[in-house]
Amino acid sequence: MSVYRLPPVKKKQTKDFSCWAACLESWTHTTKLANLSESALLKYYGLPSNGGLNEANLTTLRTWLDTTRKIKSDLIGTSGLDGDWIEEKLKKSYVLVVYQTNVGSTEWHALLIYGKDNFLYYMEPRTGENTHKSFYNLTSPNGFYLFWTE
Repeated sequence: MSVYRLPPVKKKQTKDFSCWAACLESWTHTTKLANLSESALLKYYGLPSNGGLNEANLTTLRTWLDTTRKIKSDLIGTSGLDGDWIEEKLKKSYVLVVYQTNVGSTEWHALLIYGKDNFLYYMEPRTGENTHKSFYNLTSPNGFYLFWTE
C-alpha cells in the first residue's frame, strides 16, 4: 500500500545533533499543530554542546509533547520498522522517527516521514531537503523512537 502526506516545511538543523528539534519544528509548522521552534526546543531539552538529547531530557520531552501537544511516542524495540504501522499512522499524522545510526554507535538521528510505498519519503534535517530511501534500508540496532498524533 502507498500513503502520502503533503511534503513538510523544509528545515535544516542548526547544530550537529539537533535533528530531532528541526524535525519537530518542520512538523508543527506544516500542520499548524503548534509553533515550536528548534531554538526554543534546544533551550529547554537540548544539550548545550551539540543540541543532542540525553536519556533524561528525552523522557521529559516525550512527556511534555504528549501532555501539551498530544504527540504520542513509543520505543519500538526491533531492528526494523513495521511498514503496516507506519502506513496506518501516516493516514492521520506525520511520523517522526529517531533511530540509532550504527551498531555500537551512541549517535542517533531523526527523520520526519511523510510518505511510504517501497520507499520512505522524509524531510532530512541534515540538508533541510525532502528526499527518500528504500524502506528496508532503515535499521536501528536498539530500536526506534516513533512520534505521531492520533
